Amino acid sequence: MKQNGQSIVLLLAVVVLVVIAFGAGVFLNNMTSSSSEKTPPILPGPAPAKTQAPPPEPETPSGDTTDEKSPEPAPIATAPPAEEASEVIKPSGKQAFRWDFSREYKYVYDYQISATTNVGGQSGQNDATGKLTVYSQGNKSANLTLSDIVIAQTPDRQIPPTITLNFSEDSKFTHTTPSTDTMDELTFTLPLEELEVGESTTIPSRKTWTASNVPTWARGSTKITLKDYVLKDGHYCAQFELETDISKPEIPSGIMGEYTFSLTGTGTTFFDMTDKCFHSGEYTFLMIISVALGETKRTVKMDSTVKFTRNQDKEKTENQK
Repeated sequence: MKQNGQSIVLLLAVVVLVVIAFGAGVFLNNMTSSSSEKTPPILPGPAPAKTQAPPPEPETPSGDTTDEKSPEPAPIATAPPAEEASEVIKPSGKQAFRWDFSREYKYVYDYQISATTNVGGQSGQNDATGKLTVYSQGNKSANLTLSDIVIAQTPDRQIPPTITLNFSEDSKFTHTTPSTDTMDELTFTLPLEELEVGESTTIPSRKTWTASNVPTWARGSTKITLKDYVLKDGHYCAQFELETDISKPEIPSGIMGEYTFSLTGTGTTFFDMTDKCFHSGEYTFLMIISVALGETKRTVKMDSTVKFTRNQDKEKTENQK
């Protein structure tokens, strides 16, 4: 039994070291070590009303007019308040939602993840930030790079960037395998069909993970609801609500131990309808991986929050290089 327990701990260490969480695989590696130490464009609002000039004063008749008063000027109309001028005029009918990768361009995002892990009863906290770049190739596809990664608990650690190729305008990776798909499709989730406000659709979702050091997939689905159209920092955006459930792992044959995998979560994202890219988003996820050898079982749990926001100042600098 003791030998089985040691083998399980080793297997879980391998699992957590290689499981890639939202584009920052090295981030999960750090969490494992930390836990062991217990540680339409912007639409204008109504135009301002025209100012009405006061009527001309009547001519003063001859004679005594001391008891007569001049008429009061008409009130001057004012422009509507700012909130009215920012009113969003929503499109009628169904709309499509796709990136624009028709030209070479870099969309740049500030990216952060905060996670609490529990491995075998020992918990740890890790927080990381980075720069997420969606580099349109001008041929309807893009490459994704996560760079400038800093882990708050180990700020001096040098983290190499991750690069993923073949990202399509519908936010799907093509021509990838579990060992090469290192950037999650979950970060930028789009509906595959046209929607109108209030409608929902469900799309297939997947997550890379490893079982006994063998890269493989876990599969499930994400429900996407078009909640509304809103203004975010002056950008006309579609607001999506997401619910993800990925609980069907593909277990490679011949591996040691019995594995289970599940990832569930919710999120809110904003897609810029003018620039054809994401404006921002935030997710919360719970990932649970278990492995059993004989009667001994160990479990890894990770609660995480992922946020990303477009940074147009950095974007301008990147595209001037």
